[in-house]
Amino acid sequence: MENYYEKDAPLYPHYQVMRNSNPVFLNPNGRVWEIYTYKECLEVFTRPDLFSSEVYTALGYPELQTVAMMDPPRHTMLRKLISKAFSLKLVNQQADQIQNMTDRLIDKVISTGEMDIVNDVAFPLPVSVIAEMLGIPVNDHDLFKKWAAACLVVIEKAMGRIKPEQHLLDMVKQMTDYLSAIAIERRASPRADLISALASAIVDDECLTIDEIANTCKVLVNAGHDTTKLLIGNAMNMFLQNPKLVDQVMADSQVFDMAIDEILRYTSPSQFMARVVTTDTELAGQQLKKGDWVKLFLGSANRDPSFFSEPDVFDINRNPNRHLAFGYGIHYCLGAPLGRLEARICLQTMLRRLKNIRFNPDKPKTRLSAPVQFGWQVLPVLFEPAAPIYKD
Repeated sequence: MENYYEKDAPLYPHYQVMRNSNPVFLNPNGRVWEIYTYKECLEVFTRPDLFSSEVYTALGYPELQTVAMMDPPRHTMLRKLISKAFSLKLVNQQADQIQNMTDRLIDKVISTGEMDIVNDVAFPLPVSVIAEMLGIPVNDHDLFKKWAAACLVVIEKAMGRIKPEQHLLDMVKQMTDYLSAIAIERRASPRADLISALASAIVDDECLTIDEIANTCKVLVNAGHDTTKLLIGNAMNMFLQNPKLVDQVMADSQVFDMAIDEILRYTSPSQFMARVVTTDTELAGQQLKKGDWVKLFLGSANRDPSFFSEPDVFDINRNPNRHLAFGYGIHYCLGAPLGRLEARICLQTMLRRLKNIRFNPDKPKTRLSAPVQFGWQVLPVLFEPAAPIYKD
């Protein structure tokens, strides 16, 4: 298949140059090691003893520290607990709810014949799903969307070692205080939701603190919606540029799932992850010092020709496809099965219900400018309207 998506991926030529010339490169600005190759990224992921995930504490933002950015042994305990809520069996039980939410979102715009895929569907869907799983009241879902958006900006700035604006930090605190209050309430009066499960859980004879519950919920909200939002947008952008691809994936569910993984590899939603060196060590012949930062460029690793055959070719039949879009090792994304399910249901529903879907020539699509992410800020489309199917 041709490289029809390359015009949307201006970062990749830079990655290719770095893989060839400086695969483990020391950026003198704050002693940051930039890792561009698959093998070395994998080595960092598998050595949490040498490469700490607690980057926010190192930056001076402990309020951002969550299970996703935490080291063992506390990470091990929290992950063990949370993983119970994200088992494949429990995730698949969300399918009907995800389908209903998707249909509701489409029904809001279907009579108009146009929509912005990102802001009308791809963003609100996963936020609503995870908020529902947590047990957040429906009336507060819109508030949660605002907080989730603010958290992502704070994370992007922190990852770039830029001080976030105070009003954004205030919104993160509002979210934390809100979740803490619910955790206290659910510890006293549990319900059938994820916050109650976290509040009442005992692991290794210990209960989670209220701060740990609130921070765990934050990472579930942020990680649980951002990658999915970007994946849905990237997939639709890909599908709309190649109608033949739509015919292939809609004819075979197994091919559809393989296409999702290839989209994750080819247009990695998270372009890099960060670590902090815990002790002097060597990587690919380079001497890393304690306290140095490490940036793992996943978008580059997922295009590494030493690991992927013809990596710049989009191939929905690529098998195996061991991309690093969801990380690897002890920090492999817990929400990956949920994200895949949400993306599959959402994409299949749009492709089934929206006829003659195409880019809107009067409203240009706009890519996100943040280097941390690869995806779309707005993705306006036109389509042939059909009758709504969801009824209250």
